[in-house]
Amino acid sequence: MSGELRKQYSVRPKSNGALMTFCRINHMFRSNFIISNSSYCNQPKQRQQKLNPYEIFREELKLTEQFLDKKHINFNEIDKVCKEYGTQARFWQTYCMDHFHHTNDINHGIKLMEYLEKHSSQKISLKTLTLFIALTGSSGHQYQNLVYTTFEKVLKITDVFDMSSIKYLIQGFCGTDNWRKSLEFLEMEKFQSTTKNAGIRSPIIIKALYEGDMSLAMKILQELAAEGNEPSQRVFVEMVEMAENKTGTVTIDTLLDLLREKRWYPDENTALKIKNYFLGLQGEEWQCLDTHIKNDGVCPCCGVNLPIAKFNPSDFENLKKDIMEKLIVASNVFHNSSPVEIKRFIEFLNTHGPFDVVIDGLNIGLCKTPLNPGVKLRLAVEYFTSKGKKVLVIGKQHMKNWKKESMRRIQEQAMLFYVDNISEDDPFILYAACHSGENTMIVTRDFLHNHSTRIGVEYQQLFNKWLQCRKIPKFIYTKSGEILIWEPNGHEIEPFHTTDSWHIPYRYEDGFKWLCLVK
Repeated sequence: MSGELRKQYSVRPKSNGALMTFCRINHMFRSNFIISNSSYCNQPKQRQQKLNPYEIFREELKLTEQFLDKKHINFNEIDKVCKEYGTQARFWQTYCMDHFHHTNDINHGIKLMEYLEKHSSQKISLKTLTLFIALTGSSGHQYQNLVYTTFEKVLKITDVFDMSSIKYLIQGFCGTDNWRKSLEFLEMEKFQSTTKNAGIRSPIIIKALYEGDMSLAMKILQELAAEGNEPSQRVFVEMVEMAENKTGTVTIDTLLDLLREKRWYPDENTALKIKNYFLGLQGEEWQCLDTHIKNDGVCPCCGVNLPIAKFNPSDFENLKKDIMEKLIVASNVFHNSSPVEIKRFIEFLNTHGPFDVVIDGLNIGLCKTPLNPGVKLRLAVEYFTSKGKKVLVIGKQHMKNWKKESMRRIQEQAMLFYVDNISEDDPFILYAACHSGENTMIVTRDFLHNHSTRIGVEYQQLFNKWLQCRKIPKFIYTKSGEILIWEPNGHEIEPFHTTDSWHIPYRYEDGFKWLCLVK
């Protein structure tokens, strides 16, 4: 495959290799390029030779897919057809094993390995072997010897692994008695990428919980939180099932305390598992409803008042200092700004602050609507000033070239601070809001939570809670030229417990719904 095509169709070619590429291609061409065995074999040799590498690659995948639709899969036929096509069967074995791994088809996975070992002239690829390890490890304890013997074959190829191989090796070994071997693979992951893959660690967390090693599970969970990541939903589901089955020391409180502490949220399917857990408790009668809770924090089902979001003044002051040191100044004062600009900014805030609302001017002006950028920004400013709010707009110098009339009207109603065009504006927005106080709202479409990984670990949870409670979650512009704004919740969005009730938030579409559980 050419470099240009690889770039176009592969998500992360350096780490995921051919498997990610052909899965992406398979998805794209699933409905358009199925070729029958007979029509394929009868193609003139001249036609086959004219196909470029990408076309050959694609056609081999589609031919293989046809065979996988059958109840009894003939690997010899797949091998033969792909060879006749002139591809030397480079990809079909991996494609088949990936399919069996995805469908948890251990029987066909074993048959494929037996065929490749006895009949195929092609060497078994590293990707096929690691996929088989993942499949056998997740199929039951009785297959653990296959994990060990297959890993010996892997070591004959290499003892250095890419990210996808590490992922499959961890999945496989977590299904064996030697599950702590997966910690060695996890160490390799640290050298592969600066961006950590949260999903890779989820099988280890689950296995540690089942084996009663709570300290290891919590250590990895803490590492995820410190990176601004969270485990897969499967971890939460497994914890519910462990609570149901009374496996180890995990209880439903273990999960709900974890969700509250880390500000992680179940999805809709996990919420259903939690709901069914409470409904299935013997000797207890729980009523459960799914509901939306408005900004006032009052549950419409039972009338419980959710706690108002509060911030410790001392911690909030420390967060403000950390934002300045880690996000604006950083290790290189010229990276995100300059000393002169920072001094000018601090003097501006001390002179004109505090503010009730801080608006990301460039972000609001350039959001996708047919309105002029200056008009969009003016509408946002007018919405808040009409409510008596003191507004600060932070923008970039080139915004001075926007339509003069709009910018003039904005300046009449709000304070403006322009950072240099090369400066990063997010840290200035965050600092201005934090400097103004815990109740100041932030207006931007940017997902600012990614900045939490750059501040001190001790302030990350506070930072995320602050953004969740003070950042405008959604706004839209209407065709009539109005702006509609959803103001943030003033109450905590975390599991809340009373003597006879639980209220548990879960992600729903672009916001939250709640489980109202009353005994």
